[in-house]
Amino acid sequence: MKKIILSLAVILTAVFAANAQIGIRGGVGFANVKYTDGNVDFSPESKLGLSAGISKEIKVIGKYVKLAPELLFDVKGSRGEEVELTKTFYGASYNYLGLGLGVKVNLPVIPIYVLGQPYYQYLISGQSIVDVDGDVTKTKIDDFGDMNRSELGVNLGLGTSLHIGPVGLFLEARYAVPMTSLEEINETENYKLKNKFFTVSVGILIGGK
Repeated sequence: MKKIILSLAVILTAVFAANAQIGIRGGVGFANVKYTDGNVDFSPESKLGLSAGISKEIKVIGKYVKLAPELLFDVKGSRGEEVELTKTFYGASYNYLGLGLGVKVNLPVIPIYVLGQPYYQYLISGQSIVDVDGDVTKTKIDDFGDMNRSELGVNLGLGTSLHIGPVGLFLEARYAVPMTSLEEINETENYKLKNKFFTVSVGILIGGK
């Protein structure tokens, strides 16, 4: 894991040193988790969280194809589920920091681009909250046991941008497709727990078209 982080950090440092556009974005994330147990799928209520990033855009094929390495911060988890019968509420919040290597393809006629971004993120902090009839228990991420704190996946996005001289504004929507699970048990049962994450962000590009 340390080798992956170090390699991505070296790549990101090199491209940030290049003469290219700097992008800063921030927005809201609609986070949830998906429980799969055999043939049963279940998702609790979604929660709102922060999604932010700092990136550089490097031209590969003119203005149509750009490489966009990015430092990512996302708040994932779930708002939870309330069980009326037992008066129990459960929720979780996960703070992820990581790196993404995106490719942006601008459409030739309309000001819309598509994004494909493989990413690696690490769960740096978080907690679960259980409320049983007013008795609240908070558990920090370090006490979660065997939960996988690394997440590999791909962000798929669609956006539009407007340039005014050296400054650009953009609006972007992304959907994260994780390739790894928070928890997975296959020995005696087919159990998986995965993040679900959709974001809408606004941002600014500095450095010209």
